[in-house]
Amino acid sequence: HKDDWQIQFRGGGWCSSADDCMARSRTALGSSKSWGGTALSTNGITSRDCRVNPDFCNFNYVEVPYCDGDSFVGDRVDPVLVGPPG
Repeated sequence: HKDDWQIQFRGGGWCSSADDCMARSRTALGSSKSWGGTALSTNGITSRDCRVNPDFCNFNYVEVPYCDGDSFVGDRVDPVLVGPPG
């Protein structure tokens, strides 16, 4: 499976209002501040163990973390200011 790839977008989801996005920005789903250097998932469908994941265990695996909250569909250029700064 040297030419087969499994790509996982970790994080994801979206926020539905300015307040929701602000709350999300203070968590690992909305900020990368608390992320470590490596966070590869290794269970279930991403397991490297062929007994657990016989379909994809030998695929090349890339995990793409993201925390934008727009599900890759947003195009806003200017920030949205919510509440008092700080």
